Amino acid sequence: MFDSDPAALDPAVILDAAHDITRSLNLLEAGRLEIVCCWADANAVVAGERALPGCERAVRLGGDGTPLVAEFAPAELGTALGESAHSARALIGDALDLRHRHPVLWRRVLDGEVKAWVARRIVQAARHHSLDLALQVDALVAPYADRKTAGQLERIVEAHLIRLDPAAAEQAAEASEAEQGVWLSPSTDHGTREILIRTTAASAAFFDARIDRIADDLAICGDQSPKDARRAAAVGMIGSATLDLSTDPETRVTALSQSKAVLYVHLTDHAFRSNQGVARVEGDGPVTVDQVRSWLGHTRVTVKPVIDLNQQAPVDAYEVPDRLREAVHLITPTDCFPFATNQTRRKDIDHTVPFDPGPFDDTGPPGQTAIGNLGPMTRHHHRIKPSPTGKSDSRSPASTSGAHPTAAPTSSTTPEPAPSLPQVARPRARYRGGRSAPRVWIT
Repeated sequence: MFDSDPAALDPAVILDAAHDITRSLNLLEAGRLEIVCCWADANAVVAGERALPGCERAVRLGGDGTPLVAEFAPAELGTALGESAHSARALIGDALDLRHRHPVLWRRVLDGEVKAWVARRIVQAARHHSLDLALQVDALVAPYADRKTAGQLERIVEAHLIRLDPAAAEQAAEASEAEQGVWLSPSTDHGTREILIRTTAASAAFFDARIDRIADDLAICGDQSPKDARRAAAVGMIGSATLDLSTDPETRVTALSQSKAVLYVHLTDHAFRSNQGVARVEGDGPVTVDQVRSWLGHTRVTVKPVIDLNQQAPVDAYEVPDRLREAVHLITPTDCFPFATNQTRRKDIDHTVPFDPGPFDDTGPPGQTAIGNLGPMTRHHHRIKPSPTGKSDSRSPASTSGAHPTAAPTSSTTPEPAPSLPQVARPRARYRGGRSAPRVWIT
């Protein structure tokens, strides 16, 4: 690939080559999707004047608004692609969805700007909704489909669908609740088995808090096993205990009062006042407001005050106070390193522009620790960021950017002097969704 010794190449040249190859792969995958669409167009008509029982039919492999395709066409395509008929069927459906229901995203895929597999995840999330709704989602999501991970984009699509079609969201929520259950693995592994539990987010939070409390109690009593092992033992203790199964909600609340569960629920001011729209549950993603109401209807709830994100004054010290840490998490819940996915609260808060202590440690520019100059990062990404091999930008919560070095490496422990920061002494509001939701503690 390289004419010279790769070890002697400038790091920037290597990263530029990686970028070019990635774009070439994106274009090849886009060409594959175009070929798939051509195959669907070539098989839009079923041979024969009338369909007899058992004969090939014209079927819709994509969503509303996509053309019909001959039923057996995916099997032939799969043979050429080296894939199963089932995989080829899914590929045709996704390709047709992109071309007919997500035209903006389709153009970006053809231009090599968005990976084909990421685009397929987006269209699959909107597959069972109307053409009009899919077009609206396309206009909202496609512009930044190259700057978010596939998982983040799926949650964003889901939130837009809840907002744009609340009736369908309620039906989906009811169907999801009907699929709750508890299942055991079919076989044992040296005497251990797995349990799969599908339940509401609130019930899961209660269960997690209960087994965590029992595991801590076991440690106090002298159990030196790892905490995960103690949590597993707690499951058996709960299963063998005699529980109060009274139908009286107040009785159940009293029985659970010793195990406190924390559930962070975020609502916009509109959703809070109208009891309609989208709620975001940390760790679970977007849900309807009615779902949150049903989860919290029979629990003791502590509502924390609403935090005005537009009125968070900066501080001069290097340390980030709790109020700014909370505000940064509400504005940017995801690790701001490019394409990171961590949404937990166990992250460092990083100064985007390095903190300048001044020549005497206390004479630097005022107001450097401000919302406009802070971004959340995991410890690993935080360690990468100050080095010459990485750079992140938290100035906009909606975007991150990566850069590779173009100069000789320098020590990551002695960053270059930071410029003066008059703009962060009075930070502009970065939040665009109204005031944050109250945080809800289930106790």
